[in-house]
Amino acid sequence: MTIVRDNVFFIKPEYGNCKPDDGGYTLKPCPFCKSNPNLEQDSDLSWYVACVNKRCFVLPLTIPVVSRRQASVAWNNRVGD
Repeated sequence: MTIVRDNVFFIKPEYGNCKPDDGGYTLKPCPFCKSNPNLEQDSDLSWYVACVNKRCFVLPLTIPVVSRRQASVAWNNRVGD
């Protein structure tokens, strides 16, 4: 879905159909809006972590990976930690 605000385009990703959970892993909050992210499985069975706060202007998400653990590690890896 594409949203336009003040002539700036924001692309909001379409998330997978599976029910999101944290997979038993502790996920850090979104670095931009501080909301809790979701660990989700896409239709091709890949996993990713994404911020789903509709008020977040960035909506970061990890690249698709093959396991919940890899997605959690990718999300929690921050510069300066």
